[in-house]
Amino acid sequence: MKNDMILRLKIRNLANEKTNHMQVTISDDATISEMLQMAGCGIGDLSRYYEFSGDFSYSDAFFPFLIVDNQIVYDIPYEEAKVLDFINTFDLAGKVIQIETGYTWAGGPDWCTLTQMWESAKPILENIAILCSISGMSVIGLVKWFCELFKSRKRTPQVCFDIIYSRTMWNHYDLASLLEIEPERAKELLKAFGFIYDNSKKLYIQGELTPQIKEKLTNVKGLDI
Repeated sequence: MKNDMILRLKIRNLANEKTNHMQVTISDDATISEMLQMAGCGIGDLSRYYEFSGDFSYSDAFFPFLIVDNQIVYDIPYEEAKVLDFINTFDLAGKVIQIETGYTWAGGPDWCTLTQMWESAKPILENIAILCSISGMSVIGLVKWFCELFKSRKRTPQVCFDIIYSRTMWNHYDLASLLEIEPERAKELLKAFGFIYDNSKKLYIQGELTPQIKEKLTNVKGLDI
């Protein structure tokens, strides 16, 4: 049985710097394309929700990933992406969804190769892991494992970063299931990305180093410039 959802949208037109606020009512199986059509904003951009990997998709109407039925679906186009899955992926229930329109598309530099991206990521990740003062495990070994695994899966560093930071709190078993890795590895990754264990919540939460770590991660090469 289909149910309706009321969404609050904030649509910012970059061409004329105007912002429009509206509400739309859609079914809970509606796609992102259907939501954008109902909002009347033509080609809408939601890449702002992908802090690191959004640049790969903002002009091509697809999401780098969504969490669907407790699994990660990669490279999902707007016409297939369900609004409800988007909301659940980024914990947006009850929040305003922000959309941008009015881009002037233009050519630019090409993307680096996957190998170049991971080669750029490796020393930055090692530096971050050391910054987090991780003890009891091999920082070099963890970073090497992480880079080689997701490079072999044909995933960019940026999409991996966005998955890890898509939640402010993690049960490491949930992350392990989504990434298809061992729970102990998920725990190590969370620590390496600045999450700290909150004993009262029994969860790993983003720590005070998170902004500093994210800033360092923006230095991982994406564009071939």
